[in-house]
Amino acid sequence: MSRDDSQPDPPPPVLDQTFLDNLADGADEDDRQMLRGIIDSYCGGRLLAEARQAIESMDWETLERSAHSIKGLSATLGALAVAAAAHELEVLAERGDAAACQAQFAAVVDQHERSREALLSTKLYASPPREASEE
Repeated sequence: MSRDDSQPDPPPPVLDQTFLDNLADGADEDDRQMLRGIIDSYCGGRLLAEARQAIESMDWETLERSAHSIKGLSATLGALAVAAAAHELEVLAERGDAAACQAQFAAVVDQHERSREALLSTKLYASPPREASEE
């Protein structure tokens, strides 16, 4: 049976859990702390606030740059749905389409919130496994 090309591609997952689990499994406590810091910064929403301000002031260049940063950081953290939504926002910002940018920004915010919840429930936020003590 062949794939029907008229069907859209399935949406990307909110979070590439395998990727993050692999990061967590291979990280010592210092690395885990650094990764948690990056995730905490991402979850803080500074880039979203910058994008929101750019939309309100119709500063398409800043919006395009913010969307690009959101896309890159999201992809780095495995937040693939946010990365895809931010890519679309980046394209729309390049066109300067205010209504489309506002609508797409809402999708980015929604996906960011979903990925934030998923990121904060990963192994990186679980207590590190205790090593067996030698007696």
